[in-house]
Amino acid sequence: MNDLPELNEDAQNDALNVASQETILNPNDINESAQSEDGNADKEACALHENHQDQLDHGGEESALSHEDVHAKAAGADSCCETQLATAKNYKQRYEAFLAGLNALENPEEKLLFVVDFMEATLSSPQATPHFKSFWDARAIALVLFKENISPSERTKLWDRYTALSKESRRLKFLFDEQGAFASEQIGIAVSALEKELDNPDEALSKMPEANFLDNCSTLCPKKESYYQTQCRLHLLNAQAGRITALRKELIHTEMRVRQKNKFFQRLSAAGDKVFPQRKELINQLSKQFSDDIQAFIEHYFSKETPHDSPFFLREEIKALQGAAKELTLNTQSFTRTRMALSECWDKLKLFEKERKKIRSEQKELFKTNYDHVLALIHALGKEIEAGEIKESEVLDKFDEIANEIRRLALGRDELKALRDGLSALQKPFQDKLKAEEQDRLFQIREKERLKKFKGVELRNAIESFMLDLDSYDVDSMIAKRDEFLLKIADLPMTKSEKQELERLLKPVKDAIVDKKEQTLMALSDDDRQALQQLQEILKQRLAQRVEIKGQLESIRKARGSSSLSFEQAMTYNTQEAQEKERLDRVSHGIEEIKGKIATLEAIKG
Repeated sequence: MNDLPELNEDAQNDALNVASQETILNPNDINESAQSEDGNADKEACALHENHQDQLDHGGEESALSHEDVHAKAAGADSCCETQLATAKNYKQRYEAFLAGLNALENPEEKLLFVVDFMEATLSSPQATPHFKSFWDARAIALVLFKENISPSERTKLWDRYTALSKESRRLKFLFDEQGAFASEQIGIAVSALEKELDNPDEALSKMPEANFLDNCSTLCPKKESYYQTQCRLHLLNAQAGRITALRKELIHTEMRVRQKNKFFQRLSAAGDKVFPQRKELINQLSKQFSDDIQAFIEHYFSKETPHDSPFFLREEIKALQGAAKELTLNTQSFTRTRMALSECWDKLKLFEKERKKIRSEQKELFKTNYDHVLALIHALGKEIEAGEIKESEVLDKFDEIANEIRRLALGRDELKALRDGLSALQKPFQDKLKAEEQDRLFQIREKERLKKFKGVELRNAIESFMLDLDSYDVDSMIAKRDEFLLKIADLPMTKSEKQELERLLKPVKDAIVDKKEQTLMALSDDDRQALQQLQEILKQRLAQRVEIKGQLESIRKARGSSSLSFEQAMTYNTQEAQEKERLDRVSHGIEEIKGKIATLEAIKG
């Protein structure tokens, strides 16, 4: 050990530990180490193969529609196992080749260089993960070879490479351990989430999207809720089965301890026991229900040689049923049997269409004969009209006769359209004449309405102008003008509500008349007693007027409280209520003034 170059503390400890445990390794010891590594690799590959076999046992139930999918998945699992076995075998062969090359060398310096190169090649292997077992075995051999008689400069150079590779191997081992731990943690999270979802199936079902692929299928529409519920559960189970398969594949390709990997496989196997049997049962149940419904559809519409409904409806229904078969998760037997049964129905429809075409060709001849007969009647009537040999009233009767003849005879769609177009062309001058007369009548009605509306607007404008100039009238002329407007309103050809609206515009005239009388009476000063009587008479009128206004306000409030009023009616009632309140305030103010004057006169009298 004295010949070794100066080393750091970690390198010296590594060297002393290895030297104390194993001073020298002969080729037999090296072969045994390689065989031990190969045996561990074989055990790991066998464990993976057993878990793959468990996956294939579930995978046999995983696809109910295609046996080819099952075989493809089984082949994929076998290929993964073969890849693991091939990798282990490759490592074994490379290590055996290394030992053979090492034994072929005699110079210790060449042996050490060969071993260090192999260590470097092992760490920089093109494989996904370095083979650390081969590296550590080669490292132990290199440590022994450092004791041999080697030149100091070469020993120093190789020892630097040796220590650098040792550090790199520990760094890589730490990184791969971290990656494996992270992958194990993520797989554990995924498996836990899957187990939680399996424990709460109702919550998972509530998150599934709603289906609508049976909306256009009349046969299955009455039972669509049952189909949607079953298919929704199958969608969930299919997704869970896919996640189980994906997690198994991920486990196969993830580097971790075999014991931990087996635990994950056992949890996935338990999850598969919950998913695959239930899924198989639902598929069989759904397949039986769909097969029974297809059989009922065939018995209802195709029990005889002639279909019981229109070919167009049956074609669309068969397409809808075939589309539903693709959307539903059915087993292979049910899917194939229903598709073949629907194909037979499609062939029957084709034969029926062929027979219908033959019947249509026979009908076309009858349609042509009837068409020629009615066309001759139309041409004959046209010649009579052109020559003026027929009266207008008789022409209308002839039109009705030809129309009845068209409805009575069997005619095709094209023939019927051509005859109706010809008859319409013949009727057009008479129809234009009737249309012109009708338009003239409507014009006269609209003109009367316009004149009536104009008179109403003209009278409204006159009333509003009169209301704005009330101060210029005395009491008698004001009453005469009001009566004149009331007579004009009564003579107008308007509805009752429209007349009442105009009469409401004249209501303030009554208040103005009372105001005029009040002003006249208040100006009297000759006889206080006579003035007092006059004031009391005015007070009675004012009180009666206030009672009337309050009654009017109550009526307006009741009418406005109705829920069937339009926006315009509601606005009208609001305006009326505001006007009546203004009148009430004015009358109340006048009453207070009259009462004050009466009190003053009574005080003077006393």
